[in-house]
Order: sequence, then structure tokens, then C-alpha cells
Amino acid sequence: MTGNFPEFDIIQRAIHRTYHMLENDESASMAVDGLRVAQEQYLLALSHKTLIDTNYLKAMME
Repeated sequence: MTGNFPEFDIIQRAIHRTYHMLENDESASMAVDGLRVAQEQYLLALSHKTLIDTNYLKAMME
């Protein structure tokens, strides 16, 4: 999806992988919340860079 922006691909994969790893650990709820914030910031940056609506990007990535 973001082939022209490899740095965003790397960030998105890291967010998803870390989120899924922490999701299974009950004591990691604060970290999961932090990752949600990071993902929202990532989507805003990607939206700004690509001029694609943030909600559309979010729907494509989920």
C-alpha cells in the first residue's frame, strides 16, 4: 500500500507486531495504549504525506 514510502511500511509493521505481542500480556495495557497513540500519529503522518484520508488509511490497515 505504501510502496513509495518504505519508512512508513517499517513503522506500521513494527507497531502491529508489538501491539499483537503486548495484547496477550495483561500487565502491558499501558504499552498497548501507547501503541494506539503511536498508530494514530503514524496514520496522521502518512495521511499528510500521501494526501489520503486518515479514516480510509485506517480501514485499509485493519
